[in-house]
Amino acid sequence: MRHAGPLLIAAADTPKLGAEHAAMALGDLADGADAAVGPGMEGSWYLIALAAPHRALLDLLGEDLSGMDTMGRVFALAHEAGLEVGMLRMERTLRTPLDVRAVKADPLTPEFLRRALG
Repeated sequence: MRHAGPLLIAAADTPKLGAEHAAMALGDLADGADAAVGPGMEGSWYLIALAAPHRALLDLLGEDLSGMDTMGRVFALAHEAGLEVGMLRMERTLRTPLDVRAVKADPLTPEFLRRALG
């Protein structure tokens, strides 16, 4: 059986990812966007939400999406496919030791997460 509802794909390396991100993405879709993207601070993504299975964006997920040009590629493919894309707030992903230090130093980081990061 195929799922008829929206699809949310989240990156596992985003420590502050939470239910509010899903709610924001689903809100964009409910407002008519074909997709919603959460950009990572280093140029990648942390969440992609699709209202329907848009092949152009799904194919992109099989590629290395860690470079600085990732968001540009996502928006270019969406534009070529005629898709309306919402953009969520930027979040830090944990790609390097400097990212870990930055998350630990952020005063908005919950204490349980700070402890988990060591």
